[in-house]
Amino acid sequence: MSKKIITMDDPGFHIVQFAHPNSSGWNGKGYYPKIKGFKVTDEYLDLLEQIAREQGINPDTIEIVGLERMRKQVEFYGGKPRYP
Repeated sequence: MSKKIITMDDPGFHIVQFAHPNSSGWNGKGYYPKIKGFKVTDEYLDLLEQIAREQGINPDTIEIVGLERMRKQVEFYGGKPRYP
């Protein structure tokens, strides 16, 4: 039996959608990711709600936060290196 990382191995849990490499900086020398958008699926929300229930947390209080912070971090750290 192989082990899986649920949120990485199931595309339904990928909330960040990246632009295609050719449209976001690929020049054959490196790939500098750009976020195309975010897609929070019902499947992902269901997972979060199930985890909340297991932990004794009201699933109605679950909310997705930090998406804009994620975008800013990708822009900052995903850019071309700042050295020559």
